[in-house]
Amino acid sequence: WTVTPNLNLSMGLRVDVPVFNDKPPENTAFATAYDRSTSDISSGNLQWSPRVGFNWDVTGDAVNQLRGGVGLFTGRPAYVWLSNAFQNSGMGGVALLTCGSSSVPAFDNAAIATPPTQCANGNTAALGAQIDLMAPDLKYPQNMRATLGYDRRLLENWIGTAEVLYTRGVNGLFYQNLALAGIQGTNAVEGRVIYGTDEGDPVLKPGGRSQIFEVSNQSNDYAYSLTGGISRRYVNNYEGSIFYTYTRAFDVQSFTSSTAFSQLRFGRATGGDLLDKTATRSSFEQRHRIVG
Repeated sequence: WTVTPNLNLSMGLRVDVPVFNDKPPENTAFATAYDRSTSDISSGNLQWSPRVGFNWDVTGDAVNQLRGGVGLFTGRPAYVWLSNAFQNSGMGGVALLTCGSSSVPAFDNAAIATPPTQCANGNTAALGAQIDLMAPDLKYPQNMRATLGYDRRLLENWIGTAEVLYTRGVNGLFYQNLALAGIQGTNAVEGRVIYGTDEGDPVLKPGGRSQIFEVSNQSNDYAYSLTGGISRRYVNNYEGSIFYTYTRAFDVQSFTSSTAFSQLRFGRATGGDLLDKTATRSSFEQRHRIVG
């Protein structure tokens, strides 16, 4: 919209409706024990993304330009994160045989065709020990982003630029283990939060499962950056520029893996409450960046 000869506005509205044609299998035994459905999936949840931007020739002579905008922006997640729920419903997948060091069964060339299904102490392979869930109202990653920039023509072909960019997570992702009974105390040596009385032996909720990973939303991620630079056009076919950007980025969990278990384990380095949603420095922060 050309408001005046010197001021233009651009407005838009995007709507995303991600739909899955299939659902993960329903594990009725799990639903009875934990009152949660393994077939819940984020399908058909509308996400609205309005945005508005402006460009203002402040002095009307193409010497001073002020530009900016604000809006919501939605993108699809890595779908492997959602496929975890299809693979780990407890109704299929890989049967895991976990044996202690003193009960590992013999495994040699003859056993390749028929791998062992039982430990030396009698423990058998457990099918679907891990359950992966999605919050019923899970929304795909969405950010609010605002920017304000100023360009000034310094000489005939030189332009100086300053810009600030702010991003706030509206629908970020958050992983937690619903099987844990909760914090059991702190480690006397390091002051680290512990969830059980011994390593690898957490106190669990009734039901017997130790790995019930749920992905839900949180809105505490944020980042900001400051950019300054200069560009110059040479004759008609060449131009050059150099810009410096200072960025700070904070998130609750930095996702670097493909499975729910790894997202929880490696999403952040913390010795505190796993349910704490305080944003800390992101693994993806690039503090200083020069582009020429």
